[in-house]
Amino acid sequence: AINLREEASLDGVLQRIKEEAPKYSGSTVIRGIGYDEDKLKEKRPPNRWELDRVCPDKPLWLCRVDSHSCVVNTRMLQLIDLEGVDGVSADGSGQPDGVLRGKANNRVRNIVYDMIDDDTRRKAAFYAQEKAFEVGITTLNALEGGKLFHDNDFIVLNRMKDELTLDVEIFFQTVDVEKAVAMGANRVGGCIILDGSIGSRTAAIIDDYLDEAGNNGVLYYTQEEIDE
Repeated sequence: AINLREEASLDGVLQRIKEEAPKYSGSTVIRGIGYDEDKLKEKRPPNRWELDRVCPDKPLWLCRVDSHSCVVNTRMLQLIDLEGVDGVSADGSGQPDGVLRGKANNRVRNIVYDMIDDDTRRKAAFYAQEKAFEVGITTLNALEGGKLFHDNDFIVLNRMKDELTLDVEIFFQTVDVEKAVAMGANRVGGCIILDGSIGSRTAAIIDDYLDEAGNNGVLYYTQEEIDE
């Protein structure tokens, strides 16, 4: 993916995308990671029309640093059915501006992760192993699957565990124990996503956000579901 963590302005983000987008072929979704509007001088994420200027023809998805929100271009927006889904940001005229939070963010993440093939997942695991060894790490606890990620991440990593020299302990992020057993998991755990994040303005709080009246975050489970 295009790493946007070090960018300090919208111009920097857009320039990186303009440079990297031509390297992607066909209908592959271009993935950007790590943007953080709090670090950008404009203090806002790009909108879809700005993304369209540097990437008009290929689907583009930029994941915020906390994974709880994202921004997409028009081509990507056309691939997603967001009818009736909460979390779609809009401009003053009611048009979706490309910023997706909460359940809309979860929907597009699932679509993007569906498009990642198993060979790419395998290469990512070996790459992660290489980076771990570079800094002397020999064991990793891997939190895989769940609302913000994809069950195929667990399936592929669990299948190739013995191929890795790195010691990987996998925690399947689900509350469905029967499903976990059926998929060959020997434990469940990790992050059960109750709500969002402060940075994405989706963390559940009692009062509204000071800079966003009417928004006090989102809860993904009822109290009864949590108790169960």
